[in-house]
Amino acid sequence: MRAYQAKYALVRFLSRYKLARIAINNGIDISPNATIGTEAYFAHVTAGIVFRGNLKMGNHLTCMHHVTIGTNGTTSDSLTIIGNNCYIGAGAKIFGGITIGDNVTIGGGAVVLKDVPDNAIVAGVPARVIKLKDK
Repeated sequence: MRAYQAKYALVRFLSRYKLARIAINNGIDISPNATIGTEAYFAHVTAGIVFRGNLKMGNHLTCMHHVTIGTNGTTSDSLTIIGNNCYIGAGAKIFGGITIGDNVTIGGGAVVLKDVPDNAIVAGVPARVIKLKDK
């Protein structure tokens, strides 16, 4: 049991070390609690992307530069969920344990503080639904 715990502690340390190296070398800071789906595209990662807290991202995500996704300071244990086929514009911020639906477009500079339904286009500070996409 002690050998297993020591091995697990070493693996945990090495994974955190690797994430720290990625953050320093590439300008992207990813929480160990983040889950990223397949075929995610991060444009200009050296310009700074921050993913903090409990985060689950769907497949086919496109995320531009200077995007911050994290907790709002009061919901540190809550899960932020981003659906499939989403686009997050440059400088967008997503805070709190919210759910972003599938096929959502988040405009550049938007600050998302509430849940977003499927097939929506959101923009503004705070973000609001501008339009619903045709299915």
